[in-house]
Amino acid sequence: MIMGLFFSDPTYDVVKVGGWLSGDEVVLEDVTMQEASDYIDSRSGWLFGDGNTYKIVKHQW
Repeated sequence: MIMGLFFSDPTYDVVKVGGWLSGDEVVLEDVTMQEASDYIDSRSGWLFGDGNTYKIVKHQW
């Protein structure tokens, strides 16, 4: 069990980038890279996007 903690796949957070008056906000925590990418892809686009900018960062314990 302990070995699994040290050698598990990394997880990621999705962060909504803030603007001048607000800071960055974590909107999805501790997910795989694929899940993070899917989250961003579902919210981006010219017509149906939410207008926010997102970034993927490695999850910090």
